[in-house]
Amino acid sequence: MAPGLGPALIAALIFILTLIPFLPALRAGFVWDDAANLFDNRAYRHFDWKHLKWMFTTTYMGPYQPLSWASLGLDFHLWGMHAWGFHLTNMLLHAANAVLFYFISREFLKRALPDASEREVALGAAVSALFFSLHPLRVESVAWVTERRDVLAGFFGLWATLCWLKGRRLRAILPLYTACLLSKASGVALPAAWLILDYYPLRRLNSFSELKKSFVDKMPFFILAGGAAAFAIAGQAGAGNLRGLSELGVSARVAEALIGLGFYAQKTLWPSMLSPLYRVPDALSVFSARVWISLLAIGACAYAIRLARVDRRAQAALWGYYVLSVLPVSGLLQNGPQLAADRYSYLSCLGWALLAGAAAARARGRLALGGVAVLLVVLGALSFRQTRFWYDDDALWSRALSVDPGSIPARLNYGLALAGKRRMFEALSIYEETEGLAPNNAMVWNHHGYVLLELKRYDEAEVVLRRAVSLDENLGSAWTYLGAASLRQGKFEQAVRELSRAAELSPESELAQDNLEEAQRAVEDAKKAQKKP
Repeated sequence: MAPGLGPALIAALIFILTLIPFLPALRAGFVWDDAANLFDNRAYRHFDWKHLKWMFTTTYMGPYQPLSWASLGLDFHLWGMHAWGFHLTNMLLHAANAVLFYFISREFLKRALPDASEREVALGAAVSALFFSLHPLRVESVAWVTERRDVLAGFFGLWATLCWLKGRRLRAILPLYTACLLSKASGVALPAAWLILDYYPLRRLNSFSELKKSFVDKMPFFILAGGAAAFAIAGQAGAGNLRGLSELGVSARVAEALIGLGFYAQKTLWPSMLSPLYRVPDALSVFSARVWISLLAIGACAYAIRLARVDRRAQAALWGYYVLSVLPVSGLLQNGPQLAADRYSYLSCLGWALLAGAAAARARGRLALGGVAVLLVVLGALSFRQTRFWYDDDALWSRALSVDPGSIPARLNYGLALAGKRRMFEALSIYEETEGLAPNNAMVWNHHGYVLLELKRYDEAEVVLRRAVSLDENLGSAWTYLGAASLRQGKFEQAVRELSRAAELSPESELAQDNLEEAQRAVEDAKKAQKKP
């Protein structure tokens, strides 16, 4: 930043520069889980007691996030169901987070580099904030409306951290941290991060008694974090998102955690081939090649930091924060089909941004500063490009398949995106091909049957959907489609049985209920017709 610019003006520039790479999101629609969270779900759209109670008690689709629901409800009242308004809120929150991180970086670098001038600190802090905010790993959290919880939890968590660095009292920090956890449980590692800040750069932990005092001071936050973690695990388990040990063994979980540690460091350094979904490999153990590659990457990174003569306390703080932040979102508690996710880097990779800022503060000469500027421009350009992949489901899952053509979840979602655009024969081709790759995956047969149903090929749909329910007899959507296929073929009593099963498995499904009522009326009409002379 140019000399003479005050902190407020620098913060304003950071805010504006942060918005630029994400401008394509204003033309984007709702994607992926947005349909279930925002269209199919009306419970967040009002602020009366009934709906507020729902927000603060639900773990709909897994997460506990009452403040995120409230913010989405506010968007609905401001913009209706126009996607650009929801995206704008995400962008503004992310830009605000960049500003908060700028002030955090100033406080950090003042203490970490006591001999640095005010200009060097301001430059380093600005680079830290922009490295964080412009990095392509941020795109998923900003361009996906469902991830409002990332940017909102980040806002309150970063604000609380800034207060901690400035020595604010407990009563000022506690409400902010509570709001962070009520937005998303990703802030559970922050009390440990503040303990690390006491170690470096605040240098308050020089004896056991100081460590004990620091820990006791943070006890209310650790208690809140423990409660939030327990609630989050219970919510994900209740939604069926957690995979048991029978599905993913201990060796695979440890391997996934080790791969994750290398993944976020590697993608921070070289953000290529980013995808909305990185699948878990079929055969994964601690002896897998990917694990050893990840460990080598971490070792190389640690060695490079050491060669750069980074303070030993700083190295310990950097790695301590990184590991503590990544482990809660690693495969140790497997949530969903992903090996890793770009959104999990939102808070966990802040240490790398601080390291980049410290390097910029120590940079000498116009050539070095020019290199920093080029790096930030490149990151912004990559984020602009990555944001465009989040335009709609077609673009998103086409991108995912270009990164990993064998990803079954990506194929399932891409087929649905094509069907949503009434490109039924393309969707049909995707599912027929995918059945050869995953013949025992019930969802593949389920989606295939849905497309056949839409094409009015009811007899073929019935055959395919019977295969789906034979693979998973508790798949409510398959029973719904199967019942609809029977209904359209005039097999009314059979349809009643199948749709009754669907309504039992998916009581919230309006499609199952509507078809069941239609089938029951058809059976009654047939009986009445038989009774007539």
